[in-house]
Amino acid sequence: MRSTVEDLPEISDFTQYVAQLATQELDNSRQAKPEERDGLAADREREHPFETVSNTYTVQALIGEGGAGVVYRVEDVDGQELALKSLRPESRGARRLRRFRNEIGVCRALDHPHIVDVRDVGFVLGADGTKTPFYVMPLYVETLRVLMTRGVEPETALELFEQLLHGVEAMHLRGIWHRDLKPENILYDPAENRVAVADFGIAHVAEALRATEVVTLERERLANYLYAAPEQRRKGAKVDERCDIYALGLILAELITGDVPQGTDYKKVSEAAPSFAFLDPVVDRMLRQDPASRHPTIADVKLEIAARSSKSAALQVLDEASGQVLHSGEAPQVEVPRLVSTDYDNGALIFDLTCTPDEGIVDELRKPSFTYNAVTGSEPHQFRFDGTRAAVPLMQAGSAKRVREHFQEYLLAAVESVEQRRKTERDLLANQRLQQQREAVRRADDRIRVLDDLQSTE
Repeated sequence: MRSTVEDLPEISDFTQYVAQLATQELDNSRQAKPEERDGLAADREREHPFETVSNTYTVQALIGEGGAGVVYRVEDVDGQELALKSLRPESRGARRLRRFRNEIGVCRALDHPHIVDVRDVGFVLGADGTKTPFYVMPLYVETLRVLMTRGVEPETALELFEQLLHGVEAMHLRGIWHRDLKPENILYDPAENRVAVADFGIAHVAEALRATEVVTLERERLANYLYAAPEQRRKGAKVDERCDIYALGLILAELITGDVPQGTDYKKVSEAAPSFAFLDPVVDRMLRQDPASRHPTIADVKLEIAARSSKSAALQVLDEASGQVLHSGEAPQVEVPRLVSTDYDNGALIFDLTCTPDEGIVDELRKPSFTYNAVTGSEPHQFRFDGTRAAVPLMQAGSAKRVREHFQEYLLAAVESVEQRRKTERDLLANQRLQQQREAVRRADDRIRVLDDLQSTE
C-alpha cells in the first residue's frame, strides 16, 4: 500500500468526492473477495507516510482502533504532532464511506474550539487500486473517558461540561445533532484542560449542509445503548436534538458521581458533591423519558445551571449574516467596506467599495451616533448606496479630497458603532433570558415545596 496525491480532489470538494466514492463502492463491495477485504490488515503500523497536496504525515504510533477506523499519531513536514484518522481498508463499504464523509463534512462546517478541527484530508491508494480516505486533526492525548476513569474534581467537571455544552450548542445552532454522544467520543487535552466533540459518523445534518444522505441502521443506532435516549431505543420514534440533551445529562451526572444514571433510583450529584446539589434538578429534567419534558435547547440547560448557581450563562447565538456561532456578548464581526476607486459624475462623487455595506452601516450613516467632520452638503446622511457603490453630492468646489477622506472615516466609525450596538443588544437579551429562567426555577421550586407539604400533611 502506498500514499498518493494523484487525482486528489480539491480540499473544498473532498466531502463530495467521498460521497461519490461511497456510491461507486456499493457495487464493488458486493463483488469483493474475502482476501481482498483483508488485504491491508497487516499494514497497521504503516511503513509509508500519508500524503496530501499540501503535506506529508509520517506515522509515529498507533493511538487506537475501532470497528471501522484507525487513529495514528503522526508528524507533518514541520515536525508538528497531529492525529490522523483513516478508515480500515477492509471496512470501506458504501455505508462506512458515507459515514466517514459525514464526519469530515460536519467538522469542516463547524469552526468551533470545542469541536474537533479537520486540518487536512486525503486518501491512500491500496495495492489493488482501492482508495481509502483519511483526515488530519489536532492531537488529543486522551478522551473524556480516560479522565473520568482517573477521577475529576467537581469544579473541573462542571467547567469541562460547560465547554461540552458550547460545542454541542454550536452544532445544534447549525441544524446538526450528534446522536452518539458518550465520553469515548469527547476528546480531552490535559495541557489546556479542554474538550472537543468528535466522531460525527451518524450525526443528523441539516439539509443545507448535506452532500449525501447517511442512513443509520437500527443496529447502529443502538450501538451506544448506554447513552442512548429512550426515543433512540424505540423503532420508528422521532429523534431530534433532544437526544443529545439526554446523553449530556448522563455525562454530567457521571462526571461528578462516577455512575451512569439508570432508571429512577440513581446516585444523585448531592450524594457525591453536596455543594453541587443545584445540579440535581437540572440532570433530572435532562433525563426525562419524554423528549418534550426535557430542556428544548442547550441554551435552556445553560440558563437553568446559571439560575441555580447564581452565575452568568455563556449563551451562544447563530449570526445569520455571517454564519458564525458567537457568544451572546460577543459582537459579530462586521466587514469594513474599503475604498477601491473614486469617480465624479453629474454633481456627485461616486465610490466603488470592496463589498456591499452591512445594513447596520447604512442605517448608522443615515442617523449617525458618532461625532464627525463634514463638508456642507456631503454629510453622512447624504450618502446613497447601491450594492458596492456609494454616491454623495459634491456641493463645494475643491472639496472632493476632503469628502473622500471623511467618507472613509465614516465607514470605520459606523462599523464600530454597529458592532457595539449589537453587543449591547445581545447582552441585554441574555440577561433577560437569565432573569426569566431564574423566575421559572423559583416558581418550580415553590410548587415542589407546596406539593411536598401537602403530601406530608395527608
